[in-house]
Amino acid sequence: MTDSTDAEAATETVSPPCTAEAIPEDVTEDGPATLAASLADAEERIRQLTAERDRFRSSFDACLAAIEAERQERRAAEAELERLRNPPLPSILINTMPKSGSVYIHKHLGQALGMPFSNLGNGYTLADQVQYWSAKSFIGASSIAQNHFEPSDINVQILDRLVGRWILHIRDPRQALLSWVHHLDLLKAENREDALLWVTPTPPAGYFDLDLTDKIGWNIVHYSPALVDWLRGWLKVYDRGRFNILLTTYDELITDEHRLFGRILDFHGIARQRFQFTPLPKDRGVHFRKGDPDEWRSVYTPPQIEACNALLPDQLLERFGWVR
Repeated sequence: MTDSTDAEAATETVSPPCTAEAIPEDVTEDGPATLAASLADAEERIRQLTAERDRFRSSFDACLAAIEAERQERRAAEAELERLRNPPLPSILINTMPKSGSVYIHKHLGQALGMPFSNLGNGYTLADQVQYWSAKSFIGASSIAQNHFEPSDINVQILDRLVGRWILHIRDPRQALLSWVHHLDLLKAENREDALLWVTPTPPAGYFDLDLTDKIGWNIVHYSPALVDWLRGWLKVYDRGRFNILLTTYDELITDEHRLFGRILDFHGIARQRFQFTPLPKDRGVHFRKGDPDEWRSVYTPPQIEACNALLPDQLLERFGWVR
């Protein structure tokens, strides 16, 4: 009885074999086609979505490119506006008689305008030569230079062609000579005697053992004629009227430096509001000693005054209001 019951139970729990007769009719006949169609629909939808995604991505990339182009255009417009408001500063060259306050002018302009300093020559006093490659790169550098170029044809030729305009800054040579004598003493005190080789003739051995009067006498004989020749040579160049030169004087610096700087700015086309006028201390830091244009009268001996005056024609003195 037990065996029979167990056999019947086993028969009831065993599933029938998977035969064609056991699969529903709709699955066996239409199922594969339906699944294939569903797969095809899904693939088509995937293609559509992919295409839509690619179109969106392309549109998105185009939008990003357009935004970046707009930003670049805006930056260019802002830069152009800034350039128009504050155009690049032109370079400024001050060709100057030694000891005429030009270091003060040079440093004041450079600091007030934020311009770096340049040097265009070899530095030889009264015989300074323009260095071609320095002058060639100077004009677009927005920098300021101060030199003592001699009025030679080749210097003028290079300056005219490469620099285009420059300042000629001068002083009464009688007072410039006295300042030069003190400058030589300063070079000696600072152990910079090698710099004395930059002027000819250089002071001889024993020069610095002389008293002030004898030092002045030596320079009147050996330096003053070259100084006056330098001045007259440059005035001859200026008076041709062919070159773009602004003539300035030490007297202007002493009497009204604000006006002097205004003339310099106007000459170079620099808006005055770009110049922050804050007078510098007039001391040895800018090679400024006394600032008295007539100090020489109380220092030179009568024969020395006569010797200096003999080098200066009346026409030159009258032109600048320098009194004998």
